[in-house]
Amino acid sequence: MQLSIARRRWLKTFYISVARWALYSCLGAVHALSPAEARHIESLLGNRVATYCVPQGPSTHVLRDVDRVGAKSGGDGFFRFVFVGRLDVYTKGLDILLTAFAEAVKAVPGGRVELVLVGPDWKGGLERLRRQAAELGCEERVRFTGALAGHMVREVLAAADAYVQLSRHEGFPLSVVEALLLGKPAILSSEIGTVSYPEVASLAHVRVVRPRGDEAAAAMVEVVRIRDALLKEAQESVAALRDLFSWERVARVHLEHYEQIVHTK
Repeated sequence: MQLSIARRRWLKTFYISVARWALYSCLGAVHALSPAEARHIESLLGNRVATYCVPQGPSTHVLRDVDRVGAKSGGDGFFRFVFVGRLDVYTKGLDILLTAFAEAVKAVPGGRVELVLVGPDWKGGLERLRRQAAELGCEERVRFTGALAGHMVREVLAAADAYVQLSRHEGFPLSVVEALLLGKPAILSSEIGTVSYPEVASLAHVRVVRPRGDEAAAAMVEVVRIRDALLKEAQESVAALRDLFSWERVARVHLEHYEQIVHTK
């Protein structure tokens, strides 16, 4: 494993050294999906290439008409946390998520919470997570849906009380955008590029935590405790977020930068 990681790092370093000389010097600009990514690019390339930052919008397979989005939950008395993404245990921090969730189950009165993991298996991640849930004693509160079509992902998100993602490192997961546009409170890892947008990190219904079980568990318990207030905040923020993550705005910003590059050539 260590050899594999070392080899990947060596290959990445080698590629960057070659690309910096052969490719990056020819670029007019580099597009970053988040302020965090922009900082990484600038630390790598310095001032050699201009960097501009603009996010992506939601998947059109999940959200086709955000104007019709409304709040709803399962209605069965359970508080439902949802994660959407491939079951890549390490990258997505799913082992951390299960540890945090097991602690939340113990702390929430009656243990009336559920965790729904939406996404395909990834290199044996499903079986590993099933074993961990059993070891933690929360397997009856964890549900795996497998991969779902876009409209079904939307239904699961719409029925959730909160979205949670504790990635150890993550660029710009569209599921975070989709959950926010559906008016859901969110608990997000500080290592997710999306939260480097001040417009996201400052939201009253978003909790940014380090990818650690204790911090995430405390946030989950708090979100359950003040559910109604956070849902209200989340719904009220949708209009501003819809503008931030609008594909029309994204396209407009790209075109503006393309024109600047063309005119400076």
